[in-house]
Amino acid sequence: IMDEPTNHLDIQSKSILKKALSDYNGSLILVSHDRDFLKGLTEKVYQFQNQNIKEYIGDIDAFLSSNDFFTTKDYEKTNQNINQRTGIKERKEKKKLKYRINKLERLIADLETSQSLIEKKLEDPVFSADLLKDKDFFNEYKQKQDKLQDMIKEWEDLVEKFSLLDS
Repeated sequence: IMDEPTNHLDIQSKSILKKALSDYNGSLILVSHDRDFLKGLTEKVYQFQNQNIKEYIGDIDAFLSSNDFFTTKDYEKTNQNINQRTGIKERKEKKKLKYRINKLERLIADLETSQSLIEKKLEDPVFSADLLKDKDFFNEYKQKQDKLQDMIKEWEDLVEKFSLLDS
């Protein structure tokens, strides 16, 4: 596995490295933006974009031509424009998620406080006798517990989604 192996190499060193890799009989994974280096060296190209992976059979030229690009510069310009638009969309998405996460945290805290007070009343013999006479008490308590669990699950999912956008 080589990540940008031609960085800081002169033309002659790149040529020597490319020849050595061409002669190698094993498998290689190369991460590079150097089109000349990759040309004729690769059999597959993988495009990683917007949390998706797409496989292209052939070398870098096959990849570029299948995407209607003539050079890697064309590809990089288009990719940069997409990333800028995606960045704005992601910031808006993150802002919405952050707002919902904060709101859920407040609702969860309020519901936990409410449930805690009810549990304290159940521990007190004076209040518990009255509560036990109320037929709907346990149903309401259970519904609130279920709602609390649903909100916690939603909060966990949103935090995970937020962290994926943040990485």
